[in-house]
Amino acid sequence: MPKKKLTPELKRAILKAKKKFSGSGVRELAVILADQYKINLSKSLIHKVLKEKGLKEKPGRKNQSEAFQARKVESCGLMLLRALDSQVGLFDYLTEKLKVYFKDFNPEQLKKIITLASLSFFIDKKLKISLSREGFLRLVGLRQISGKSVDYFNQVLLAKRPVVSLEGLKNQLRPASAVRFIFKNGSQGFSDGRLATFWDKPQKSEAFSSSLRVLRQRFKKMLENKVLIIGYTKSFNYLSATAFNFIRGLKSGLTAVELLGPAGEVLDRLKVTNPLVYLVFGYSPQLFMPPVVSQKPQRFKRFLHGELGELFLTTSPAAFRLTQEGITINLNNFRIKSSLNSSVFWGVLGFFPSGDKKFIPASLNRYFYWWPYIYDDFFKETELVQGKGSSKPAKPDLSKMLPQKVVFTQTIDFIRVGQILSILFKETVQGWEPKGKTGNFSLCKDCLRITLKQAPRALKKAFNQAAFELEGRPVFLQ
Repeated sequence: MPKKKLTPELKRAILKAKKKFSGSGVRELAVILADQYKINLSKSLIHKVLKEKGLKEKPGRKNQSEAFQARKVESCGLMLLRALDSQVGLFDYLTEKLKVYFKDFNPEQLKKIITLASLSFFIDKKLKISLSREGFLRLVGLRQISGKSVDYFNQVLLAKRPVVSLEGLKNQLRPASAVRFIFKNGSQGFSDGRLATFWDKPQKSEAFSSSLRVLRQRFKKMLENKVLIIGYTKSFNYLSATAFNFIRGLKSGLTAVELLGPAGEVLDRLKVTNPLVYLVFGYSPQLFMPPVVSQKPQRFKRFLHGELGELFLTTSPAAFRLTQEGITINLNNFRIKSSLNSSVFWGVLGFFPSGDKKFIPASLNRYFYWWPYIYDDFFKETELVQGKGSSKPAKPDLSKMLPQKVVFTQTIDFIRVGQILSILFKETVQGWEPKGKTGNFSLCKDCLRITLKQAPRALKKAFNQAAFELEGRPVFLQ
């Protein structure tokens, strides 16, 4: 593809890419422009435009965790299966069950070679051929692996022929429909299995459920970070009594959390070691305007998010009063715009520890990671709750989609694991075949980005809504 001359249109494209991928340097922007915008520009021209606008970063090598390492990788679509497994847990489960046979591998080494074996047969019939593919090793989280390790792996399988029951994993993937919060003041609050909104009783709708494992994972992170994240409040004109009582109970202290099944049965009870837990939840400014305490308005400040790009927000205190009991609850109110010239499209309320400047932006980042398209979700789900919208598709029961067991007599048998993940991906995310798709993935400061030009827009949205993770970072598909 020939190099292009710099025109006003190309300048705008460079600045647009820099705005969306603000952490990227010149080399990374060149890759993004070529892959996503079909624009092939030299690094010197990109440098010139950024320098003119005062956007050029200081010279020097970036920290590796911040480097945008975007390079084309064959079958990069298989990275989507790794991301899916962050919620399914098949690789972790097999590692735990098989580690007794592989004394020479530590659990992390074993998990990586299981991942390698499970995905490599989508590309090559022999595992050792995949070892020469640098991009493929990066895709499965490996820098290098010796042929001797592969031989040992296959020898153990031939000698032991392990049979792994998947009943334990099926149990972890049962649907969880609701959450019961038990507060220190003796009251209780409820949310659904997706933590989409507040309810006054256990929710049984399959459309608002998730798997028990995903819900456990989310609560582990929230309790570690000492903040609950709920999608939105179904409040119109004023804060609903359901939301008010939930906040009131949470402020008194959280003592326990129960994860409930479709029949209201307790699937798991989580211990809460620290009763002081904070809260973040969203609201629609078109339907509900929090009563703001009088003060000097703050200007909108720039806020960057891995998937949504550049947002602008302003904050002010809001006070809610329960007149009959004379109780007032004070919250932080954040109003959010997509640009300085646009209208406020969403709002977030919450309460936070005083004096911790990092807590609020970190909590808001997690909120939009779990709810990147909350504006669309809110109106669709509100209509569904009111009986005005079309029925939302029920979440598939992953526990019923797994086989009873898997048998390993040689390395090639791990193709069955890859096939299981491929089927789950098509059923839970979208009916699209990820194998054989070339793309790139890049490790950024706060997230990991996967770029697949062939992926349809609906797939990207569904993938990003699922809030997958890899290497402990949020994953976004572009």
